[in-house]
Amino acid sequence: MSGTGRASRPAAVGLALVLALGPFRAAWGAGASPRSPLVLTQKRDASGVRVWAENTDPDAVRWVWLSFAFARNAYAQPAFPAGFVLQPRQKLELATILPESAAAGYAYGLSESTGEGDPTRDPDPGVVYLLPYAHGTKHLVSQGYFGKASHQGLYALDFVMPDGTTITAARGGVVIGVKQDSDVGGPSAEYASAGNYVEIMHPDATWALYAHIEQGGALVSVGESVRAGEPIALSGHTGEATGPHLHFAVYRASWEGPRSIPTVFLTGVSRSASLVEGATYYSYHPGGPPFVPVLGADIGDADLRGVTLPASGTSVTLLRRLVDRRAFVWADNPTPRAVDLSVGVEDPQGALPSVPLPFPVEVPPHTEVYCFHVDLVGEGRSSFRLTASWTWARP
Repeated sequence: MSGTGRASRPAAVGLALVLALGPFRAAWGAGASPRSPLVLTQKRDASGVRVWAENTDPDAVRWVWLSFAFARNAYAQPAFPAGFVLQPRQKLELATILPESAAAGYAYGLSESTGEGDPTRDPDPGVVYLLPYAHGTKHLVSQGYFGKASHQGLYALDFVMPDGTTITAARGGVVIGVKQDSDVGGPSAEYASAGNYVEIMHPDATWALYAHIEQGGALVSVGESVRAGEPIALSGHTGEATGPHLHFAVYRASWEGPRSIPTVFLTGVSRSASLVEGATYYSYHPGGPPFVPVLGADIGDADLRGVTLPASGTSVTLLRRLVDRRAFVWADNPTPRAVDLSVGVEDPQGALPSVPLPFPVEVPPHTEVYCFHVDLVGEGRSSFRLTASWTWARP
């Protein structure tokens, strides 16, 4: 089970109700946090009351939603309700409050809510995230999207990992939030506010939450720019958590508050996937050294598809690597030209290939490429024979 640690920065909401005394009276809502980076002010001049906002946050885009709590002989230009987006450190005039009739006094109250991100901007649909741990390592997804334990209504993922495991940035951006002072955690909601975290805002104004990190486990600071794959924190189990793991989620802004969104991850050299609860995934960071995942019962085609290694033989051939009752089939091409292979299995005795056969695969020069696996499912001795035909690949 996992709590979200800190799913997002909640919007501050205020509501003011005041009586009209004299020609003009106005007030801001009392519910807005005095520590909010978004500072709202009103300035009266001869024409009316000008409403300003300043985003004092040097790193995060923020929004504000304004509406009238009540209005007596008053209206706004532009009309309320209305939303506004401010870039880091931007100061912006939002609206002017005017009397409907200049001959009478006017009064109003304003309700405001604020939050991170840009509700007017859609997330970049072409982004592929890295898995948030070191290249060449694997972790189990213990709870996926809309998980029954604690992810109801959330596009969030829990990765099982021991305390102190290095967490890496799934996508580059700017660090906009860090909490690392807590040393407590537990399975109930009373621990929810005790979760440590790192938050990173991306170029499209979405932001990622990395939650439950250990006390003092942040490796980055607010305002720091990070690249995808860069170490950012050490895992833990602070906050609402039954054990050590990483809670990961990406959010976008809306005028009603933050919303979690689905993400696509790089899970191989040339493929991407949405992650599935109960599956184990190896992390591939572009530019990282070649590696063979540790072969075992929890590794399948999804983990190895697209994996390549330097050629190891002297001629085009098929190789098998047997682990327990699973044989992993590789195609080896030590020649200076690419080859097209058609791989088959003959005389399977209690052997079950993982793909339809024949299996086509192109193997680059001086390269070994993963093809598929064969499970040995017979009760007695299981066996099979690999076959292949090949031609030179067209340039």
